[in-house]
Amino acid sequence: MIDQSNRTLDRADYAASTSPTVVRIPRRRYLAIDINGDVLSDLEDLRSVADAVVARACPWKRFGYADLPLEGFWHHAEHTEFDPSLAGVWNWTAGICLPDDTDDEALGRSLLRKDRNGGLCRVGVRHLGHGLVVQALHLGSYETIGSTLERVRAAAADQSLEGTGIYQEIYLTDPRTTRPDDLRTIVRQPVRRRSGERRPPSILGADDTELPPVRRRRRRE
Repeated sequence: MIDQSNRTLDRADYAASTSPTVVRIPRRRYLAIDINGDVLSDLEDLRSVADAVVARACPWKRFGYADLPLEGFWHHAEHTEFDPSLAGVWNWTAGICLPDDTDDEALGRSLLRKDRNGGLCRVGVRHLGHGLVVQALHLGSYETIGSTLERVRAAAADQSLEGTGIYQEIYLTDPRTTRPDDLRTIVRQPVRRRSGERRPPSILGADDTELPPVRRRRRRE
């Protein structure tokens, strides 16, 4: 288990009930890769870089899969509601959240070393996050996630919320070592109040219409 004395991942962000609930999720830094074609190869590259970062850029050594779970961000420039049966037409970005106290210099060296050793590294650092979301824990095979997603959307509609189009799944269990019936996945739908014109989703988390305004201090010249 993660030592809670370290500034690591917020465990509350990775806890969900089987009943849909509304929560607010902060933007965080991720190691991320856009999945193009060879899913297994791309995910293996991501996990390889994550292992190197944990070993070199964090003040601890290696943790298990559950401590740094894989996350999937599904986005489309035109569609606003993810349909699992049409996943092939959506863009999929896979990510692993970086602990807050990751050493930035060591992180950069890890990515550069990956470039030199294995050619061009497509894994990069991105800020991802949603603000207000409706989420629920899905128990079982990925094939039946659609039923949980329907309950999440129904709960959102009951509270006059609508999806922003950037759908997320957090894979709490490793599918390589877990039976389909024992898989645990957080289904997370970013939402906003039903008002104004719907904007195209942004994988960089730029659509923060549900977040309170923040006054930024101007830097002194």
